[in-house]
Amino acid sequence: MGKWNSYFDALIFIRDANRQPLQIILRRILVQNSVDKQLTTFTGATSEAELAKFRELVKYGLIVVSSLPVLCIYPFVQKYFVKGVMIGSVKG
Repeated sequence: MGKWNSYFDALIFIRDANRQPLQIILRRILVQNSVDKQLTTFTGATSEAELAKFRELVKYGLIVVSSLPVLCIYPFVQKYFVKGVMIGSVKG
């Protein structure tokens, strides 16, 4: 869990786009979405307000995509997290 959002190391050391972690790919999508001025032709947005709505939807979608792996795996490994907490909390 500690390395899940740590994309700085991967950004520096991994040059192959096929091996980059999910967080770097999602960050690249966010940056391209906020910078791309030709996005209006792709989305069919006619005003800046509609384009802002689309950008917000992309952000929310990326949040869901990045959270799904953790939410799907956590119920199966929860007992190991609890066991580790309990072992560390017992004296003697």
